[in-house]
Amino acid sequence: MHLTMKYKGFILTKKVPYSTFNTDTYNKKDKLDVYKESMGIVFDTEADKEIVSRFEAQIHSFLLSEIMLIDCTTLDQYFERSKSKIAKDGLDHILVQMFISGDTTRELQNDQFNCPRGSLIIIDTSRPWKAFNKQFRNLTLVIPRRLLKGKVPNEDLLHGLILDTQQNPFASLLHSHILSLQANITKITNDFAHSVVSPSVEMVCAAINYNPNNETSHYSPDKNVALIFRIKNYIEENLSNTELSIPLILSEFNLTKSTLYRLFPTQNGGIMRYVKERRLVRAYRSLSIKTNNKTISQISYESGFESESSFTRAFKKFFEQLPRDVQKGANRSIKFDATSPDRIWENWFRAL
Repeated sequence: MHLTMKYKGFILTKKVPYSTFNTDTYNKKDKLDVYKESMGIVFDTEADKEIVSRFEAQIHSFLLSEIMLIDCTTLDQYFERSKSKIAKDGLDHILVQMFISGDTTRELQNDQFNCPRGSLIIIDTSRPWKAFNKQFRNLTLVIPRRLLKGKVPNEDLLHGLILDTQQNPFASLLHSHILSLQANITKITNDFAHSVVSPSVEMVCAAINYNPNNETSHYSPDKNVALIFRIKNYIEENLSNTELSIPLILSEFNLTKSTLYRLFPTQNGGIMRYVKERRLVRAYRSLSIKTNNKTISQISYESGFESESSFTRAFKKFFEQLPRDVQKGANRSIKFDATSPDRIWENWFRAL
């Protein structure tokens, strides 16, 4: 939106598109619920009972051409991005998060780690995430994954990465860059917003790629990124094919097993786990469509499963809920007006 608005005392006229969500504009009993609904574009949130009565939050969001900067201030909360949420919304962004005040304890693969102020945290919206944030203010740089293609060794392995600003000079520069961006955001006109994109992306890549020990990977990502992309596209186009298998992929791309296993490492489950997860995600999205009258059996076959029973078992194991429960939940409606100006940031986030 290009309306004249205020942000920290500045008047914004024809500046970059700006949205502010502030619980001050809602009734006390609605503050937490409407915040949870708005933040639900990215994370499900929960707050302890003693916080509910005094809950407040502000989310200032700026759209800078192909990236976003989000400035969030609120109280202690649990944040979660579950497999079901990932499947339903299909977001594919990389978040670079820093804390101006407060801190976060993140849980990744049953490992808890405190990320103190000054660190930079990389969150991949296509991967599950759990964290507890103490009363905080943080800045989040939102970058679509496509902008990182070919610029980092493997953007699929960034999730949960902590960039130490004390040890990594480029992380320190990135930290300063994000702070400077926030400080000068009111001076940037929309016509020049695109000029921020490339320097921001390059700074993120430099911080990620910094390798003082000159250690080399066991394969060259530059040569393989395009091949991985082609294989993933082929898989997406053939998810409904029950014959999709390793031999079929090897034949299609004229690869050896060793090469395919390097591209899709077995420690991450290998390529057939990737295929299975993509099938389950497709099925979840189909089940979530309100106007979809297909049966669970139809959806299971269209998603490449040989039987409804095998589909249901795999679905329950992966999403920890039954297909029929997702189908029933598709008709739930939002409680608050999602088209109000203070929630326009949600649309920007989806559209990146």
